[in-house]
Amino acid sequence: MQERTDTQPNRAIAGVDAVVARFGAWPAFHDWEVVELSLLRSGISKLVLSFGTSVVEFQLVDVLDLEPVDFSSQNVISDLTIEPLEEGTCFTLGPCYGVTGWIVARDWSVSLRS
Repeated sequence: MQERTDTQPNRAIAGVDAVVARFGAWPAFHDWEVVELSLLRSGISKLVLSFGTSVVEFQLVDVLDLEPVDFSSQNVISDLTIEPLEEGTCFTLGPCYGVTGWIVARDWSVSLRS
């Protein structure tokens, strides 16, 4: 599995340490599939990524802006970039097959699903 230690998010974010412990480093999410994108006007939205038996769920608190494009029956991303912004954090879904685009959330956490 491809790693991306240069873009590892802040270890103070809830759940980041668990993901790093599971994979040995922060994954690039290359060829992972978006299996769920649940959006709420306020509160916690979800971005769920899967690769084989591994499932990682991002809890996105108060989505401020987004631009998803080409959501389809299968949504494989080339990578996931997480960038801190003044107003929150931007999650960019790299294009591969299906959905691509970006989501900006005020705050976030991450967890592993079994």
